[in-house]
Amino acid sequence: MIEETVTFPAGSASLTGTYFAPESTPKGVVLISAATGIPHGYYQHFARWLASEHGLATLTYDYRDFGASLKTTLKAS
Repeated sequence: MIEETVTFPAGSASLTGTYFAPESTPKGVVLISAATGIPHGYYQHFARWLASEHGLATLTYDYRDFGASLKTTLKAS
């Protein structure tokens, strides 16, 4: 299984997340949008299971100005 940290643009901000992929060609794609106030890492076990056991490429991410997507202090955000 492949697991890598990714950063991608979202309007004027950039979001950070983790991409999980099976070793073979993915059978499909899953986007896990976290619950408000829950860091994307909370879903890592589920995402790994989707990728390794079901062959689904999966992306988890943190919302703007939260968790790994926080680029400044929370107060400044």
